[in-house]
Amino acid sequence: MKSIVKKVLICSLLVLALNSSYAQSDGKPMTETQRSAFIKVLRSINQKYESISNSSEIDSEPFTTVDNNQLSPKGQPIVTADPRNDLKNNIVIVNNSQDDLVSGIPEGEDLVMSLYVNNLYVAEVFGYKSSKGAKINASDLFEILDFPIDIDFDKKIMTGWFIRESNKFEFNFNAFIDGNNMPNVSVNGISGTVGSADYLIEDNSVYVEGDLLSHWFGLGLTYKFNDLQIKLIPEEALPIETRLARQSKTINKTQKSLPTRPWKETPYQMISSPLVDLQIQHSDSSRDNSRFSSYSALGSHDLAFMNTEYYVAGRSDNELSDARIKFSKELKPGALGFLPAANISFGDINSVNINSARTGGLSRGVSFSKTLSEVNDNQRININGDIQPGWDVELYQNNILVANQTSVETGRYEFDNVDLLYGYNNFEIISYGPQGQVEHDYREVFIDSNALSSLEQDYGFSVIEVGKSLLSVNDELITENKGLLFAGSYSLGLTDWLSVSLGQSSFFSDEFENEFNYSFGTNLTLFENILLHADFSINQNNLLRSYFTGRTQWLGQSLFYSLNQQDYSLLLEDGMNKKVTDNLHLLRMGGQLLDFNSYRLNYNNQFSYRDGINGIETTQFVNQLSLSAGRFAIQHSLDWKKTQDSTNSSETVDGYMQIQRQLGRVFSRFLVGYSIKPETEINSIRTELSWSIFENLQSDFKFNYIPSAEQYRADLGLTWRYDAFTVTNNFSYNNDDEWSVGLFLRFGIGYDVDGNNAFMSSTSLTNTGVMSVRVFEDENNDGIFNEGETPIEGAKVRAIQAQRQAISGSDGIAVIKNLPVNVTTDIEIDSSTLSDPFFILSSKGVSITPRKAFLGRTEYPVVTSSEIDGTIYAVDLDSKERSLAYVPIVLLDEEGAVVATTQSEFDGYYLFVDLIPGQYFVSIASDYLKKHKMEHIDDLSVNLSVQGDVMNGSDFLIKDLEFTKGYVVKIGEFVNLPMLKVYWHLIQKRYRAKLKQSAFYVVDENSGLYQLNLGFYQDKSNGIQACDTVSAINIECSVENFEFVL
Repeated sequence: MKSIVKKVLICSLLVLALNSSYAQSDGKPMTETQRSAFIKVLRSINQKYESISNSSEIDSEPFTTVDNNQLSPKGQPIVTADPRNDLKNNIVIVNNSQDDLVSGIPEGEDLVMSLYVNNLYVAEVFGYKSSKGAKINASDLFEILDFPIDIDFDKKIMTGWFIRESNKFEFNFNAFIDGNNMPNVSVNGISGTVGSADYLIEDNSVYVEGDLLSHWFGLGLTYKFNDLQIKLIPEEALPIETRLARQSKTINKTQKSLPTRPWKETPYQMISSPLVDLQIQHSDSSRDNSRFSSYSALGSHDLAFMNTEYYVAGRSDNELSDARIKFSKELKPGALGFLPAANISFGDINSVNINSARTGGLSRGVSFSKTLSEVNDNQRININGDIQPGWDVELYQNNILVANQTSVETGRYEFDNVDLLYGYNNFEIISYGPQGQVEHDYREVFIDSNALSSLEQDYGFSVIEVGKSLLSVNDELITENKGLLFAGSYSLGLTDWLSVSLGQSSFFSDEFENEFNYSFGTNLTLFENILLHADFSINQNNLLRSYFTGRTQWLGQSLFYSLNQQDYSLLLEDGMNKKVTDNLHLLRMGGQLLDFNSYRLNYNNQFSYRDGINGIETTQFVNQLSLSAGRFAIQHSLDWKKTQDSTNSSETVDGYMQIQRQLGRVFSRFLVGYSIKPETEINSIRTELSWSIFENLQSDFKFNYIPSAEQYRADLGLTWRYDAFTVTNNFSYNNDDEWSVGLFLRFGIGYDVDGNNAFMSSTSLTNTGVMSVRVFEDENNDGIFNEGETPIEGAKVRAIQAQRQAISGSDGIAVIKNLPVNVTTDIEIDSSTLSDPFFILSSKGVSITPRKAFLGRTEYPVVTSSEIDGTIYAVDLDSKERSLAYVPIVLLDEEGAVVATTQSEFDGYYLFVDLIPGQYFVSIASDYLKKHKMEHIDDLSVNLSVQGDVMNGSDFLIKDLEFTKGYVVKIGEFVNLPMLKVYWHLIQKRYRAKLKQSAFYVVDENSGLYQLNLGFYQDKSNGIQACDTVSAINIECSVENFEFVL
């Protein structure tokens, strides 16, 4: 039975130890020192667990708590107050004996114990079993707990601080009292001595009793030896706890890391790979026995070093019902003289927005602007985009629905002048396709300061022909006022907290009165958290518009106030014009009320008051709530509105609720609109169900009902989704016994010019970025794919921050689709998917910033990895060889850059793996050689070939330096050598009159100070006698340990 217990325990420890040897809780691998100590411990496991198996305490041992009543050598408590009450009191002198802690592990046995902080596993620590518990490696513990405490083995002292800089710590294990070695410790100025049995110095490590460490630092340390565990319950949060909490918070909030690979530009090309989204549909309807067919295409690619975007659509009764095209390019700084970098666009564009002036819609023209940003002067944002006809689009701001557009037929959605709140503005654009498709797009804008910093510029200028498109398709259907519109704006940051702007627009109408508008605005930041904005404009009829806003954040909630005043000219019955003013006050408050695990509750309250131009007053209050919990979400809006004039008054209360839930393969969405005033009734009901029957087959059902009109409509769809395209069959039926049936085909298609191959996608290619990555075996190590080199099939290529991936085909090319636009992401290869386990990447890889509807390209060369190994030997003065453990070793490339570092194992063995071809130098750290008084040795040169080499026997043989120990009389330390020489010149006559020994100086490597010494003595008493002699002639001195290299 004992044999079985022994084997089970040994196997359990091996599994635990092997798992922990590869990674700690924060993702860091074990150091070579830790791994070496671990191997050393394994050698004694059999003896240790033979003792444990003979113990009767295997299953019953509780946690052993460190005794809090340690005594000084004189038997009196050093600390009278409870050490847990104040860190400065956590100083205890230990020299008494305790009963041996019952564990079954003999004293002096090596330990590898798991360290837990408040039940959170942190790392493995090394130590030795002692009668009081365990002596723990202090260096490892300080590093794990993030205590900046250093150990100087030359001076035999520990110094630093813990938890906060005011908590000072010093442990001098080379202190002497009355000629006797009495190590002393000081914590926040409270000092005491430490017994020599309570610490151990071995192999450049200091091992200290765990109960001492617990008292000094307030760790609340307990042991559980049968599980090889140390548990800390600290009196206050340790740095590692706060660091892990920050990391966890960052991960939970962002879910993304920052890119680390070298950035690769995606420049404009003469002609790039075209990307096109196509939608084709055909439907039959019982109404008039009609048949209807249509198509639409969104496309984009680079042409003549500019980006080209186009949209075309047609129907069965009109082959080309709509068409537009736009060319754009971001110019480099200096292209427009003193103005900063700009974006130029021409074709079918929007005019620059000048306050309340005419914008002209989408018309042909040209524009210059500083950036591609959608943000208008830090106040508002325009969120626009292309979309296939028939889609619904919803805009959410901080999880609150703020706008929506249904059945978009123009191929473009536009949400203009959306107010930006103080702090985070997280926008989500959800697009719903007619066949049940759901697509998400995101924007994030953070507002906490002035729009422009000091001397920063912003500008925009445009000229458009209102009512005309570049291709002149359907211009005759445009009924708005046509003409030529000039618009321009310029902003300048006077300081970091104050900026001003000027704007002007001129509209020359073809048929009506010309319009001119002039504007002036300013932005002001107060107290670093209040943003104020004022904007004034006046037109040719002296009608004024003023717009004021104030934004801040209070207790995490965003506050927004605006006042919009607009003058109008009313034509009276007598033919006279009367100027009237429309005033609109708006107050918004919103934020997050709950953020716990997956539960988030957001709200938005909006109050407005309007004094209209016809004497009509409108008061409105809107409350919006949004609750999400994993795959469940609910939105609710309540709208109270009161309208009154001198004779009448009316009041309405309307509501809207939306509930959605993802349950397995079924997505459900329920929407209801209702009224409370003037009558309580249900206005509309809508239900949507989507069910993924199989991986590529989905059914969709929608039902709309309007109770007041007793109208309903039901839609049933069946969608086949493939990697290359999507096909949907749709059937509709309404209360008038009318039906329709339709067939929809949707796909994206692209052509890789370099790879000379086409590819298709069931999702959009023109609203996102696309990346083509070629993976190949670089047989000549030039980093370029050459004819005859082997493509690698089946390699998984990942866009880390974009969370997208693709698999390389037989040509070695992987096409990553649906990359978020303007979001920089690392491109990495999953090495475990490479066909040869010895393959590694020969480059650092790249990060890219995807451009909308642009196919980027990069290559990832792969080579066979190499290894370098050897052993570090030392030769002492008697010519005896020994292996050197824990020697720091550095691997350098031919440029002298550090490629990798390691430490030799317990037997002197070292190993470098996963090396690419090239020239390398293996070097031993010079600091180590100085510290251990060993001769300098030249670097070892190694050349690795493309075939992959295993360079065995790259050994080092290092000689110990011969030195003698003694004492010197130190008479001063100086910051520089001239000061030392001046002092020596002043005292040398007095000195030589008393002593004849030579004076010399050395430089302290730690402090950098110049130390002036008088003579060298092998016997300390001789040094003391010499010091007494020079002290008699008023030269201050002290006797110090010293070593001379021979």
